[in-house]
Amino acid sequence: MQLRTLFALVLALSLVSPVTQAADKITHLTGGHGDLWTDYLEERRKVFTERTGIEVEILAMSGNAAREQLLVMRAAGISPDVTDFWGALAGDYISAGFFEDLRPYAARAGYQVDELYQPQVVEALTYQGALFSMPNYINPRVTYFHKNLFESAGLPTPVAAGEDWTWESMRDAAKRLTRDLNGDGAIDQYGIDTVTGMAWEQFVHQAGGRLYNEILFPTESRFNTEPVLVATEFARQLLLDDRVVGGSLTAGTAAMSFTASAQVKDQLAAAGYDWDMSLHAKGPYSRASIFGIGGIQLVTTSANKEAAWKWIEFLTLDPDSVRLYVRTNQRIPPLMSVQGEYAALVPHLSDNWMALIEAVAQPNSATLTVVTKATSSINAAISSNMNQVWAGQLAPQIALTRIHEQVTALLNE
Repeated sequence: MQLRTLFALVLALSLVSPVTQAADKITHLTGGHGDLWTDYLEERRKVFTERTGIEVEILAMSGNAAREQLLVMRAAGISPDVTDFWGALAGDYISAGFFEDLRPYAARAGYQVDELYQPQVVEALTYQGALFSMPNYINPRVTYFHKNLFESAGLPTPVAAGEDWTWESMRDAAKRLTRDLNGDGAIDQYGIDTVTGMAWEQFVHQAGGRLYNEILFPTESRFNTEPVLVATEFARQLLLDDRVVGGSLTAGTAAMSFTASAQVKDQLAAAGYDWDMSLHAKGPYSRASIFGIGGIQLVTTSANKEAAWKWIEFLTLDPDSVRLYVRTNQRIPPLMSVQGEYAALVPHLSDNWMALIEAVAQPNSATLTVVTKATSSINAAISSNMNQVWAGQLAPQIALTRIHEQVTALLNE
């Protein structure tokens, strides 16, 4: 949305009659979530108004437009009451104090936040002790695999391997699953689709490390630590020494994927594959996973905070609302009291679907780091050096030392 359009919308809102600005009406600014989410909000809005008498206006637009709209509306003195930014989209608005700490609101309503969610979920949405967002979905990464490919290779599946599913056994399986099926000298089936990007970062967590000192707005690099080196060398071995990386899980040309979103289940089911999911292979430290997470915020400049909290409570803590959200959007509920119902609420799940829930609880599982200072320069420093590692042009220790020095300098600017 263009800035001129945003200002026009603000002007129109500012001319609304005083009746619509009363405490029985709130505005929910939503961005970047698509039609399914907007339709869900519209349905819930009607039920909420019937129950409480509080009207909810939904302002839907793209994610970046919603960020800009929040600034414009705040400046005009007609701030929205509720937003639903994910961490990276909220970005520096979190540290700038744009959102209320929701712990006191939840406590006054009789909820104990730490009893409602897994600790890793609460950690992902906490900044300097303040819960800036009530969680409404999680999207963990697990290991998806083709059962028939394991069976035809005479291998136990990751589920059957159980505690024996480790980095070592996974590496061995990937070698045996990488095959030239027609004898033409070219690989037709790979063990793993990718080991770079998020897969590599999960290896770091499985080795007991993290790339930064904090999830939100880090101030220190950890790229020069031993777990990061161990994880990088492991990924390099799979990619360059073993040559087991390539193909596509959904095309059936890769036996495993560590980075697919939970929505891949629909593609696998539609293709008729015999597939399943499991926790990741255990590294030197754990079976840690990276998970996406979304939530809903109460804007500090809201004029109707108590009404806004009731709306947030209705969306995130009312079990019927959570169940409807899962049915319509097929996201995994962070609310532990509903997690066990996930298989009854969505289609196309495999037998081992609880891996999606258990992945978040693994030691050192976390969401992706939110970096807002010198982000593009930091990303460029990481990618330029790591790409050389993945191409076999630079030793991991040298690359990680360079990244650490460059990222440290950028964070200190």
